[in-house]
Amino acid sequence: MNFFKSIKSVLIVFAFLASTTWAQEFVIIVNPSNGASKISKAELKRIFNGRMKSWSGGKVVPINQMYTSPLTGKFIKASTGMSVDEYKTYWVQQQIKGKGTQPMLQKSDTAVKLMVASIPGAIGYITKGSEDATVKVIGN
Repeated sequence: MNFFKSIKSVLIVFAFLASTTWAQEFVIIVNPSNGASKISKAELKRIFNGRMKSWSGGKVVPINQMYTSPLTGKFIKASTGMSVDEYKTYWVQQQIKGKGTQPMLQKSDTAVKLMVASIPGAIGYITKGSEDATVKVIGN
Protein backbone atom coordinates (compact mmCIF):
# COMPACT_ATOMS: atom_id res chain seq x y z
CA MET A 1 0.00 0.00 0.00
CA ASN A 2 2.82 2.46 0.87
CA PHE A 3 4.49 1.63 -2.45
CA PHE A 4 1.44 2.87 -4.38
CA LYS A 5 1.27 6.04 -2.28
CA SER A 6 4.93 6.68 -3.07
CA ILE A 7 4.33 6.15 -6.79
CA LYS A 8 1.31 8.45 -6.68
CA SER A 9 3.36 11.15 -4.93
CA VAL A 10 6.12 10.89 -7.53
CA LEU A 11 3.59 11.14 -10.36
CA ILE A 12 2.01 14.23 -8.80
CA VAL A 13 5.42 15.90 -8.51
CA PHE A 14 6.25 15.10 -12.16
CA ALA A 15 2.86 16.42 -13.31
CA PHE A 16 3.47 19.66 -11.40
CA LEU A 17 6.96 20.08 -12.86
CA ALA A 18 5.68 19.41 -16.37
CA SER A 19 2.98 22.05 -15.95
CA THR A 20 5.47 24.70 -14.81
CA THR A 21 8.16 24.15 -17.45
CA TRP A 22 6.67 26.81 -19.77
CA ALA A 23 8.64 29.45 -17.90
CA GLN A 24 11.81 27.69 -18.93
CA GLU A 25 10.90 27.62 -22.64
CA PHE A 26 10.45 31.28 -23.59
CA VAL A 27 11.53 34.76 -22.58
CA ILE A 28 9.63 38.03 -22.91
CA ILE A 29 11.56 40.63 -24.89
CA VAL A 30 11.21 44.35 -25.54
CA ASN A 31 13.08 47.00 -27.47
CA PRO A 32 16.27 47.99 -25.60
CA SER A 33 14.96 51.59 -25.31
CA ASN A 34 12.01 50.38 -23.21
CA GLY A 35 12.39 51.51 -19.60
CA ALA A 36 10.82 48.38 -18.11
CA SER A 37 13.03 45.84 -16.39
CA LYS A 38 10.32 43.26 -15.67
CA ILE A 39 6.66 42.57 -16.44
CA SER A 40 3.89 41.06 -14.38
CA LYS A 41 1.63 38.30 -15.64
CA ALA A 42 -1.34 40.69 -15.30
CA GLU A 43 0.37 43.30 -17.52
CA LEU A 44 1.31 40.64 -20.06
CA LYS A 45 -2.28 39.41 -20.22
CA ARG A 46 -3.64 42.95 -20.69
CA ILE A 47 -1.10 43.67 -23.43
CA PHE A 48 -1.77 40.50 -25.42
CA ASN A 49 -5.55 40.85 -24.92
CA GLY A 50 -5.40 44.38 -26.33
CA ARG A 51 -6.59 46.03 -23.14
CA MET A 52 -3.31 47.78 -22.40
CA LYS A 53 -2.50 50.09 -25.30
CA SER A 54 0.35 52.13 -23.85
CA TRP A 55 3.23 51.14 -21.68
CA SER A 56 6.53 52.56 -20.55
CA GLY A 57 5.76 55.98 -22.00
CA GLY A 58 4.51 54.96 -25.45
CA LYS A 59 2.28 52.80 -27.59
CA VAL A 60 2.63 49.07 -26.93
CA VAL A 61 3.03 46.79 -29.96
CA PRO A 62 2.51 43.13 -29.04
CA ILE A 63 4.01 40.51 -31.34
CA ASN A 64 3.00 36.84 -31.41
CA GLN A 65 4.62 34.01 -33.28
CA MET A 66 2.46 32.08 -35.74
CA TYR A 67 -0.44 30.23 -34.13
CA THR A 68 0.93 26.90 -35.43
CA SER A 69 4.09 27.31 -33.33
CA PRO A 70 4.16 25.11 -30.20
CA LEU A 71 5.88 28.03 -28.42
CA THR A 72 2.89 30.26 -29.17
CA GLY A 73 0.50 27.77 -27.62
CA LYS A 74 2.57 27.66 -24.45
CA PHE A 75 2.92 31.44 -24.30
CA ILE A 76 -0.77 32.13 -24.89
CA LYS A 77 -1.82 29.58 -22.27
CA ALA A 78 0.68 30.94 -19.74
CA SER A 79 -0.07 34.63 -20.36
CA THR A 80 -3.83 34.65 -21.02
CA GLY A 81 -5.08 31.30 -19.71
CA MET A 82 -6.60 30.55 -23.12
CA SER A 83 -5.88 27.89 -25.70
CA VAL A 84 -4.78 29.07 -29.15
CA ASP A 85 -8.29 28.42 -30.52
CA GLU A 86 -9.90 30.38 -27.68
CA TYR A 87 -7.42 33.22 -28.22
CA LYS A 88 -8.12 33.36 -31.96
CA THR A 89 -11.88 33.40 -31.28
CA TYR A 90 -11.37 36.15 -28.70
CA TRP A 91 -9.64 38.31 -31.30
CA VAL A 92 -12.30 37.69 -33.95
CA GLN A 93 -14.90 38.87 -31.43
CA GLN A 94 -12.82 41.91 -30.47
CA GLN A 95 -12.40 42.90 -34.10
CA ILE A 96 -16.12 42.47 -34.85
CA LYS A 97 -16.88 44.77 -31.88
CA GLY A 98 -14.30 47.28 -33.14
CA LYS A 99 -12.25 46.90 -29.97
CA GLY A 100 -8.81 46.46 -31.42
CA THR A 101 -6.58 44.50 -33.71
CA GLN A 102 -4.88 41.26 -32.78
CA PRO A 103 -1.13 41.30 -32.18
CA MET A 104 1.18 41.14 -35.16
CA LEU A 105 2.24 37.62 -36.19
CA GLN A 106 5.81 36.65 -37.06
CA LYS A 107 7.20 33.34 -38.32
CA SER A 108 10.21 32.77 -36.08
CA ASP A 109 12.30 33.86 -33.12
CA THR A 110 14.54 35.75 -35.55
CA ALA A 111 11.60 37.63 -37.07
CA VAL A 112 10.24 38.54 -33.63
CA LYS A 113 13.67 39.80 -32.54
CA LEU A 114 13.99 41.94 -35.68
CA MET A 115 10.57 43.51 -35.14
CA VAL A 116 11.11 44.11 -31.42
CA ALA A 117 14.55 45.59 -32.06
CA SER A 118 13.15 48.01 -34.66
CA ILE A 119 9.90 49.15 -32.95
CA PRO A 120 10.34 51.11 -29.69
CA GLY A 121 7.04 49.91 -28.11
CA ALA A 122 7.28 46.30 -29.26
CA ILE A 123 6.98 43.33 -26.93
CA GLY A 124 7.22 39.68 -27.91
CA TYR A 125 8.49 36.29 -26.87
CA ILE A 126 11.15 33.96 -28.21
CA THR A 127 12.66 30.62 -27.30
CA LYS A 128 14.85 30.89 -24.22
CA GLY A 129 18.46 31.02 -25.34
CA SER A 130 17.62 32.88 -28.58
CA GLU A 131 17.94 36.31 -27.01
CA ASP A 132 20.87 38.58 -27.92
CA ALA A 133 21.99 42.18 -27.46
CA THR A 134 19.45 43.52 -30.00
CA VAL A 135 16.59 43.05 -27.48
CA LYS A 136 16.04 43.30 -23.73
CA VAL A 137 14.67 40.39 -21.70
CA ILE A 138 12.08 41.44 -19.10
CA GLY A 139 10.54 38.13 -18.13
CA ASN A 140 10.32 34.39 -18.58
